[in-house]
Amino acid sequence: MPHPAFEPTPADVIEKESERKQLYGRVVADLEQLARSGEVPGDQAETIQTFYRKQLDELEHRNAERSETLAIDNLIRGVRATAQAGRFEQAIESLRSLDRQHPDVVSTESMLGEIQARKVEERTEREVDRLVASARACLRRGQVDEAQQELSRASELRPDREAVRQALDAVQAQRAAQSVAPTVGTTESLEQNAAKQAAAKQAAAEQVHVPPVDEPVDAADAVTEPVSAGEAPPVVQPIDPLWNPTPSQRQTPTARSFAVDDEEVPSATQRLIDSASQWSAVLKPFLLDNVGWFVGAFLVIAGFVVLIVSFWGNIEQNQVLMHSLVYLSLATTTGMFFAMAYFMRLKYPQLESSSNVLLVIVALLIPLVFAAAVLTTLVPGATGDVIVQAGMR
Repeated sequence: MPHPAFEPTPADVIEKESERKQLYGRVVADLEQLARSGEVPGDQAETIQTFYRKQLDELEHRNAERSETLAIDNLIRGVRATAQAGRFEQAIESLRSLDRQHPDVVSTESMLGEIQARKVEERTEREVDRLVASARACLRRGQVDEAQQELSRASELRPDREAVRQALDAVQAQRAAQSVAPTVGTTESLEQNAAKQAAAKQAAAEQVHVPPVDEPVDAADAVTEPVSAGEAPPVVQPIDPLWNPTPSQRQTPTARSFAVDDEEVPSATQRLIDSASQWSAVLKPFLLDNVGWFVGAFLVIAGFVVLIVSFWGNIEQNQVLMHSLVYLSLATTTGMFFAMAYFMRLKYPQLESSSNVLLVIVALLIPLVFAAAVLTTLVPGATGDVIVQAGMR
């Protein structure tokens, strides 16, 4: 099976021409040696040498041209690789340098125009990508008009880009959503106002005006029953101004039915009970939420008091142990509680109630620390007996 034909590269041609040049050189050297030895006539040797020298000159000329062609080919390949890598300025500068060095060999105008066109196209693509990204960022921030402007510029540069069309569709959709939102909000507000007005009218209709018990009813406000057409109006007889009724004729005033009951005026005991019930309603949730802290505070304070009262008489003789109990136990624990409360207040604001309880424990421990310090310093001899007797009582 024959091998596929391939075009030799300039490097292969130069290598073969170099081998041929070496062969011609050896032939010329052999002819010169034969002419000197007399084996070949002089005129024939001269003719043969002239032929081979001419072949050598042609080989050298062709090798020089091929070397130049190879160098130009390598430069053009480098320019293409540079342009494909996106370094268009460097590729353009290399082409201009090649044109200055070999103005009659290679025409670089077409390649230069192609590279410049690719440069403009890539710059346009980058600008379109930037505009689309900026428009999407504006959409995320709700700036529909700014996004529309960015996409208009991108559409002028690349109207056939799919990303530009998708971004324009997103802008139109968001603009439509924004135009619908105020209408929906207005409708909802109208419905809410109508509901509020209806509720207000219903409340006003249900409300009945009742005059106070001590307020006299005005005659103009009194409701009179209409007189039917068949009935005659009542005859109003004049009242004699000189007529003075006897006590038996006088009408006995009826007892006031609207007298204030005794229950409406709460007594002092009732007011005290009501006040206590109100405080109970306030304190119960607080105690339920903080009962654990209150129990803990009570145990801490009681533990310190029991420790001092129970063991003071035994440790009074040991000054180191006594001072360590006072300053190390009480003062250190008080400082630790204060540090914990301060840390919780700064770092965990949601634990404010816990911090407050710890501060209360600290406030209760501080007098205990000072009392123990006074007992250990001012009354060293009688301290143990006094505390032990107090504990036994």
